[in-house]
Amino acid sequence: MYALDRTGRVIRAGTLSKILGAGVRLGWLCAPPAMLPAFQGFNFGGGVNPFMSRVATYFLRDHMDAHVKVLVDVYRAKRDAMLRGLWKGLKDTDVEISRPQGGFFIWIKLPAATNVARLEPLALEARVQYTPGRAFFAGKAASATSVWRSATSSRTSATRGAASWPR
Repeated sequence: MYALDRTGRVIRAGTLSKILGAGVRLGWLCAPPAMLPAFQGFNFGGGVNPFMSRVATYFLRDHMDAHVKVLVDVYRAKRDAMLRGLWKGLKDTDVEISRPQGGFFIWIKLPAATNVARLEPLALEARVQYTPGRAFFAGKAASATSVWRSATSSRTSATRGAASWPR
């Protein structure tokens, strides 16, 4: 949206936490110059880390493209592993599973026979972490949706966890 904005009303915020590492609390903001003073007083995340800012700047200046290409392959492999497990665990049902082209989340429309009220305790018992889809809707969401995050699991645990999805 930022690249398409012709009115000067859209801002873009980003983070390096998925590029450099989960503990990297460093981000950026792209905004029209007239809006920048409104944001300069904010101090997000508890403080500014000049050392990490320099490390990120020097590393990414020369290695960003190659590093992101590696990450795309890593995250794609994790997504594919989770999808294999989900399809294995939910085969022969009327489940609908998204196949995201980017990002870290897989959306699932659960099988019609799913008892949503019992799903969370069963998932906890199976040691499967999931997020009910209603948490991602501002209004009324379909109750039988779920969101899975594929980026943080190893490929093996993503496949095993997804395949053990409770029915």
